[in-house]
Amino acid sequence: MNNEVKSVFVIESGNYVEITYQEFLERRSSDSSYKSRKFILVETHIMELSEENYRAYYKEKRHVKYVKEREREVGVVSYDALSDRGICGEELIADQEVDVCDLAVSRTLVENLRNCLSLLSDEEYHLIRLRFYEQLTEAEIGRLCGVSQQSISKRLAGICKKIKNLMKI
Repeated sequence: MNNEVKSVFVIESGNYVEITYQEFLERRSSDSSYKSRKFILVETHIMELSEENYRAYYKEKRHVKYVKEREREVGVVSYDALSDRGICGEELIADQEVDVCDLAVSRTLVENLRNCLSLLSDEEYHLIRLRFYEQLTEAEIGRLCGVSQQSISKRLAGICKKIKNLMKI
C-alpha cells in the first residue's frame, strides 16, 4: 500500500494536516489514539473522517453497492449501453409525449358529447347508456325492453344521428 498512497490527511486541532504515509504508519504504531480514528482511502490519499462522516460515507457506499446489485437483478440498462454503431440509445425509446393539440381536441369533443347527452330524453339516454356504457348487445337491450333487436338497432341509429346533429359533426 505504501507505493500507492501519496499522502495522508489527519485532523489536528480541527483542521486537516497533510503527512506522509510513512509518518502515518509511525504515528499509528506509537500513538494509541490512531487505532480508534476513522480513515478512508480516496484515490491515492488516506483521509481521516469524523465518526459521523465515516458512517455516512460507508452508508452511501453500501447504498450504491445495493443499487448496483438490484440493477443487475432486474436487468437495468443505461441509455449509453443502447448506443451502438452511430445510433444514440435515447433515439431507440419511443416518445411517450402526448400531442397537446390532440388532447385539447379530445377534451373538447368529450365535453361537447356530455352536453349533447344531457339534451336527450330519458328513454334515449337509457338506451345509449345500456349500449355504450354497460356494453350490452342490441339483442340483450331488446329483451330488457321487450322489443326486437331490429327495433333497438333503429332507435340507436336515430339517437346517434341526433347526437351527430347536436354536435355538428
